[in-house]
Amino acid sequence: MVAPEARMAEAPVHRYAATAHLLRLMKVLYFLSGFSASSFGRFATLFYLDSGLDAHRIGIVEGAQPIVALLGNQLFGLLSDSLQRKKAVALVARAVSTALLLALPM
Repeated sequence: MVAPEARMAEAPVHRYAATAHLLRLMKVLYFLSGFSASSFGRFATLFYLDSGLDAHRIGIVEGAQPIVALLGNQLFGLLSDSLQRKKAVALVARAVSTALLLALPM
């Protein structure tokens, strides 16, 4: 049987391990997000041309991206402030943006 003092000492270590794991995951996702954004940005115009968009529509899509990013950042910022869960909301925002990027070829 484990003494109550020993169980209490284990709890913060376990909580720290979970936080460290989440932080490591966030760092990897941040790296991959930057890597994918830089890779996609270079070839986006070629992708849009191959998809059948003309130059005017490609300009609209490229021009709308900063506006959508501005509004999305404000929306997820308000959400994280109201929920007081900044890391969880950041993780969800990264997952949503990744899912939307993956849905582009469809």
